[in-house]
Amino acid sequence: MQSDDMKTCSDEALAKLSRNGNREAENELVVRALPTVKFLVGTFSSTDNSVGEDDFIQEALLGVLSAINSYNPERGASFMTFASRCALNRLLSFIKKTSAHSLPVVGLDILCTADSSVGEPDEQIEADESYKKFIQSIRDSLTETELKVLNCYLRGLSYDKISLETGLSLKAVDNALFRARKKIKALR
Repeated sequence: MQSDDMKTCSDEALAKLSRNGNREAENELVVRALPTVKFLVGTFSSTDNSVGEDDFIQEALLGVLSAINSYNPERGASFMTFASRCALNRLLSFIKKTSAHSLPVVGLDILCTADSSVGEPDEQIEADESYKKFIQSIRDSLTETELKVLNCYLRGLSYDKISLETGLSLKAVDNALFRARKKIKALR
C-alpha cells in the first residue's frame, strides 16, 4: 500500500495493517494520534520540573503503540477512542510512579477544552464539537456525586483521598465510580 493510500485509510484499517507489520500504517496512526496525545499531556504538569513534557509525550505514545497491538474492533469502540484511553491510562500510571514529583490536573472541565492549533481546522472544529457533546452527555447522565467522584478520579486521586475529599465511604466511592463507568460505557 502506498503512503498516499495510508492517509485515506480508516484508523481501524491502519491498526489492522500495523498489527500485520506495516510500519507505514503504524506511523500514520501515531501521527493521527499526536494531537490527542498533546492534548492529554497538556492536562498534566510537573510541580518541580523534574518530569518534562517529553516524558509525558513518550509515555502517552507508548500507550498508543500498545493500543495498536491490542485493539479489537469487535468491542465497539473506535480505534482513536481506545488509543486515547490507553494513552491516558499510561499517563496515569506514569504519574502514580512519579507521584512525588508530578501532580495530575485533569478533570471533565479541562477535558472539554481541546487544543485547536492542531489538525485541519474543519476536522478540528468537528472533533471539538463532537468531544464537547460527549463530555456534556457524560455530565448530563451522571449524578452530582458520581460526577464529583469521577473528577477526583480523573485528577489521579486514590480512593482514600477521594473518600476524604467527598466525605463518602470507600465503598460509596467504589460504587459511584462503577455506576459512572457503566453510564459512560452506555453512552458510546
